[in-house]
Amino acid sequence: MPSRRRSKSASHTKRVSVVLASSKFRFGGSVSTWLKWFLGIAAVVAFLLLALAVADFARKGPAGPAGPAGAQGPAGAAGTQGPSGATGATGATGATGLTGAPGADGATGRAGPTGSTGATGLTGPPGTTGATGPAGPTGPAGATGLTGPTGATGPTGAPGPTGPAGPTGSPGPTGPAGIAASHVVRVDAIGTGTATATCDSGILLGGGGFDATPGDPFFSSFPSDSTGAPAANGSSPDSWTVTAIFSTDDVTAYAVCSGP
Repeated sequence: MPSRRRSKSASHTKRVSVVLASSKFRFGGSVSTWLKWFLGIAAVVAFLLLALAVADFARKGPAGPAGPAGAQGPAGAAGTQGPSGATGATGATGATGLTGAPGADGATGRAGPTGSTGATGLTGPPGTTGATGPAGPTGPAGATGLTGPTGATGPTGAPGPTGPAGPTGSPGPTGPAGIAASHVVRVDAIGTGTATATCDSGILLGGGGFDATPGDPFFSSFPSDSTGAPAANGSSPDSWTVTAIFSTDDVTAYAVCSGP
């Protein structure tokens, strides 16, 4: 057993020598002085570590069987969070897993906005006539309408039967004496435009006249007094006056008088 350990130590020593020789071969010549010094120290340290490892292996016997697992020690204090590592490459998509059991219904979401009005549907067929409903209450009386136009006059009715004769009335008062006779008084006025005919009896029954000038109508003809003044309402005139348009016309006046 010691001989095997020595052969292993010798092989390790040989390997370190080869490494140092190869390092000397690779870095010789063109490497700076301080780099050579650093590599030399590193080689010595590596050799010492290797020697310690070989001595420790020689001191220890072969590894015994694994002992029973000890009780789990208390959890150590949480270390400080290390820096985030670089994002790894996306892994390949895994196989589709089995469908899980349906989850519980979620809470009802808020009502969405009202959608736009849809297109008008086709008109359905007419429905059957419903039963007649009960009569509604009587409404209030309407306002009186405007009076219509007067209708056309109807035809005259047939004459009624003659009524019985009335009683004889009492005699009336005696009237004035009638005119027994009359006569005409004519007056011709030349160039004055006015003529007045006066009754000698004082009672005028009527009168008239004309303009003697051809083509000139007279202006007026009226009952009057003997001076030609128009008779007042309710008076008893005795004359008749005729007036022409022009004051130089020839005029004739007539008066119809009572009496012979």
